[in-house]
Amino acid sequence: MRSIPNIVEYTAKNLNTTVKILTWKKQNAERVRNRWICFYVCWMVGHSKLSIAKWFKKDHTTIMHGIWQIRQQMEQDKDLKKFINGILSEVSDEEDIKTVRIGSNEEIIEALRVQRLDIIEQVRKYKGYTLNETLINKMFK
Repeated sequence: MRSIPNIVEYTAKNLNTTVKILTWKKQNAERVRNRWICFYVCWMVGHSKLSIAKWFKKDHTTIMHGIWQIRQQMEQDKDLKKFINGILSEVSDEEDIKTVRIGSNEEIIEALRVQRLDIIEQVRKYKGYTLNETLINKMFK
């Protein structure tokens, strides 16, 4: 598996941009979409969302959102899917790439159900914030 900096550098080159621009705090639609592509490629070759978040100095939920957005866009835009799959084939061995590249909403919901206990624990630990466990259970049914 290649390192996150190497993946970001290669992806930036293919997007005709620079690593510096991809990591800037400034936001516009093009930069954000390119950043999401980097999140997705890094995740697909096996990096955890937390390690990607740490490298980009973002929250892991930002990474999750970006990956979700790119997956949705890939369902609609076959050229984007082809472009990203081309990057994936260059930055990793095929065995490293996660088998599910495009998931349905049901797969995402199931993944959230599996992580429900972790989410409940995180909510409980969050300073000064309480959330009814019954409400959380309803959210994931």
